[in-house]
Amino acid sequence: MADPTYEELKTAMTREEVLEQQLAIMALPDFNLPTESWGPTDEPMATLAADAEILAAAREGFLAEAREQMQAFESALLVMETDPGDAENLNAAFRAAHTIKGTAGLFGCDAVVAFTHDVETLMEELRAGRRAVDAEVSAALLEGLDQMAVLI
Repeated sequence: MADPTYEELKTAMTREEVLEQQLAIMALPDFNLPTESWGPTDEPMATLAADAEILAAAREGFLAEAREQMQAFESALLVMETDPGDAENLNAAFRAAHTIKGTAGLFGCDAVVAFTHDVETLMEELRAGRRAVDAEVSAALLEGLDQMAVLI
């Protein structure tokens, strides 16, 4: 069986997966970095390595931001249990969840986006007054926070 072509790999893998595979190849002891361009896009390997470093740094930034927003979300949920009528606190919880969803979307974390959208939908019901904060809602939101952490 022949090795897959660049085009076959490109359609089967995301750009990040291709970059990670290329970096793994570059780490092999007998790999020599070519000085000429390669592939249909004519991107030098050094540029791909730099792209991978940028993606890794951005991913770390995303994870740090997500942890921060999850802490803010949890704090707001705990306040919500003792003061369910605090509209500003509810808005703060919604903003934290919305930020998690938005940044996850930038990184293609579709499961986080879809799940967090469901959490936002419940919170929108609370914000609109169509549903009241009670023990069941508080438990569901805290479980939602736990699930978001698992997905991230």
